[in-house]
Amino acid sequence: MTFGGGSTFWIYGGRGADDELLSDLFVFDMAEEQWSQPQALSTPPEPRENHAACFVADRYLVVSGGTNDDGEVLDSISVYDVMTANWQAVGSSLARVSHRLINRGGVMYILGGDGDDKLPAEPVALASET
Repeated sequence: MTFGGGSTFWIYGGRGADDELLSDLFVFDMAEEQWSQPQALSTPPEPRENHAACFVADRYLVVSGGTNDDGEVLDSISVYDVMTANWQAVGSSLARVSHRLINRGGVMYILGGDGDDKLPAEPVALASET
């Protein structure tokens, strides 16, 4: 996902070169064509893949759902504050994998993907306070 006027691309989690599940956060500066790893002053969410993320209020990176190393579908929602470099667990939603998370007009929407029952999941609107 892009942030900062579209000049950076942020990636959280996924799988590393040795196939281990990651809880790392990386930023690619498209103007400089360079990768960096932002500082995290608190513990990040558990490693995951097939999750969704979006920015809220040009400051908060929201990470939702995905699967852990055991293949369990996660329902957790965590936020990384780019100003304070802190992660915070902010709650949960329906367990979801391979979905999209978007923010429109102060409301985040979880779209698509599958639930923990492996069936297509219905869209969910989450109130987001910025």
